[in-house]
Amino acid sequence: MTFKEISAKIIESFPKTLLEAEAEFLTVEPTDLLKMSEFLKSNKMFDFDLLSCLTSVDGGDAGFYVAYNFYSTSIKHKLEIRVFAKDMSIPSVEKIWRTADWHEREAYDLMGIKFEGHSDMRRMFLPDDWDGHPL
Repeated sequence: MTFKEISAKIIESFPKTLLEAEAEFLTVEPTDLLKMSEFLKSNKMFDFDLLSCLTSVDGGDAGFYVAYNFYSTSIKHKLEIRVFAKDMSIPSVEKIWRTADWHEREAYDLMGIKFEGHSDMRRMFLPDDWDGHPL
């Protein structure tokens, strides 16, 4: 499926959830991330079984956001979803995609974004007594 086809199906299924659909990514509210994630992974039309990357970004005036890159190993399509961390907090998707464990801890340690509900939200690169977040 192309991005246009994927985004049209998601907009149809979540008409009030989607904030914006750009040319290459979708933006959703943090409160809708878990519901959207479950849908993308469990719906056989999408079958996004792999969270290939989770990247924290300083978007300047727009604020910090996290970009989630999903991939379907069976269908061979991909999708990026962006979630703005309005209060530097986003729900954790670790229980949906185990690979998020490492990525969320990295984003927390280096950027200061907290992932609510993460099973082990602690630093992974810097010492525990480090003050602040270097990026």
